Amino acid sequence: MSTVLPSARPKRAFSVALAELRPHRLKLVGVLILGLLTAVAGLIGPWAVGVVVDKLLVSPDFGQVVIYAVLIVAGGVVASAGTWWGAVLLARVLEPAIASLRESVLDAALSLDAHTVERAGRGDLVSRVADDSREVSTAASTVMPLVVQAGFTVIVSAIGMTAVDWRLGLVGLIAIPLYWTTLRVYLPRSGPMYTKEREAFGVRTQRLIGAVEGAQTLRAYRAEQLELRRVDDASAQARDISILVFKFLTWAFSRNNRAECITLIAIMAT
Repeated sequence: MSTVLPSARPKRAFSVALAELRPHRLKLVGVLILGLLTAVAGLIGPWAVGVVVDKLLVSPDFGQVVIYAVLIVAGGVVASAGTWWGAVLLARVLEPAIASLRESVLDAALSLDAHTVERAGRGDLVSRVADDSREVSTAASTVMPLVVQAGFTVIVSAIGMTAVDWRLGLVGLIAIPLYWTTLRVYLPRSGPMYTKEREAFGVRTQRLIGAVEGAQTLRAYRAEQLELRRVDDASAQARDISILVFKFLTWAFSRNNRAECITLIAIMAT
């Protein structure tokens, strides 16, 4: 009976990630600086609109509108350019790290002894080298830029609200415990769920490869239907786990949306 390859614990995964990113420290600092500048530029528009409305209420002057309209356009251009260049710089950091990680994975796979490979099954090994690496690449290229940008936007927005009125900044802090309660539930459970999902994909791939490679033997023993049922069972299990993972993720999103709604209502009421 095949046994799936062990999965790394979060501490080990983070240590490997930090080791891969360490040679790109200066570029990472550049990404952080660009993220901060982009977040500030993105808030120029709302600030300019608020200021020009206040000025027009005191003394209507079309010249004021033109000046702040130019500021809004300039802020949009800077924010767009900063977002683009930040994504490019982040890709220059992450893609070489991912390439190095793929090479390390391949080296580790090739260094496995034959007994371990046969016991785990080549399908599991193929799934780890191909599917898992692709998941890391997708997360690095799409999720990481959004997380970095959103983080800076939240920080700068909080500072901006506090500068407008300390009560707005204080009310904005309501979101923190709401987000924290979601993370307390999500983080401990999501890791094991994602690990279980990746392992199920490995079992499914192993079943498929075994069925294809052993097709002649299965026909000779008239065991095609039995093996097809095994493939169906492995695929169904992987599918069901993926659905559970997605349901849990959408639950977390709904909790975050609720936190945003409550915070927005409190800010508007204040």
